Amino acid sequence: GRAMLILLIAQTYDLPISRILTLSRDQVSVTRVSVTLWPATDARVLDEPLATAFRRWGEHSSGWTAARGPWVFPGQDPHRPLSEASLKRHLKR
Repeated sequence: GRAMLILLIAQTYDLPISRILTLSRDQVSVTRVSVTLWPATDARVLDEPLATAFRRWGEHSSGWTAARGPWVFPGQDPHRPLSEASLKRHLKR
């Protein structure tokens, strides 16, 4: 699920979890062949199989493709990003 995806991106690219949680939709570029986070500033092209996992998650969930709020990983309130506390709860399940 999204919690594992967030954790894998953070660990793979040595990024703080908070940076992933506050990723907005306009900071992601998804094509058939690549997924790039922060393409305009600090581009991180996701390697396979993480790129495919991100695309599949976006296609098969109401995740970042839904028309609610600006966040790739919205919290319970779609106008706020998922919190680190919520992420920890999801990972414990």
